[in-house]
Amino acid sequence: TDIKRFYKNVTIETIQGGFLIKLDSKPLKTRNGQQLIVPNELLAVAVATEWAVQGKKIAPHNMPLTVMCNGALDRPRNDNLRVETAQIMEYLATDTICIRATEPNDLVAVQNHYWNPLLDWMNDRFQVRLSCSTSFTGADHSPAVKNAIQDEVSRLDAWSLTGLTVLVESLKSLVIALAVTNRHITIDEAVDLARLEVNYQTAKWGNVEWAHDLEVSELKSKTAAAAIFYQCSQNVTVID
Repeated sequence: TDIKRFYKNVTIETIQGGFLIKLDSKPLKTRNGQQLIVPNELLAVAVATEWAVQGKKIAPHNMPLTVMCNGALDRPRNDNLRVETAQIMEYLATDTICIRATEPNDLVAVQNHYWNPLLDWMNDRFQVRLSCSTSFTGADHSPAVKNAIQDEVSRLDAWSLTGLTVLVESLKSLVIALAVTNRHITIDEAVDLARLEVNYQTAKWGNVEWAHDLEVSELKSKTAAAAIFYQCSQNVTVID
């Protein structure tokens, strides 16, 4: 629900532990009441900008970076990071890129044409060989594959993991999300890859144009915000 804007100025204060966002000299706080302190200036500027550009009313749905900051700060540490890593890894078995159609032939050809190069990149990047399946129960990836990918994901801190989680959940694919965070593909390419089957059906049967455009726009916005959050989080310069 939108609420009336209650502040005039947004500032950033460098403090011990990071960068504090302030609204009219008062610390911005998370849902749980913690001060919104981010780990580096790049992310601080991005979050402060979200608040600065609000109009007469504050629209939380237009502040994805702030929402992700809340998630990163309010979650318990350590055990919860392990749980979230495990949840992300669960996407791998039923990853969009790894579940393939058996028919019609033209859909199979489209999947091979667009998805196989991404699989090749993933295999080369992690020195593994991902499996594909035609069953919705999922692909049977080897322990070596799972361990190689989990090793990278488990190195992420709460901030980067938050960005990756939103990417995976939005795109329904850990493979596509990792290609984004590794800057192998663009946001537009990621969305097209994630929506490949939908786009195929749309091209064949048509669609409600305004609904389709809105859906694509929302997915691109969410994916872009998560990618920005992830990349900003990687620029860690915490002030001691």
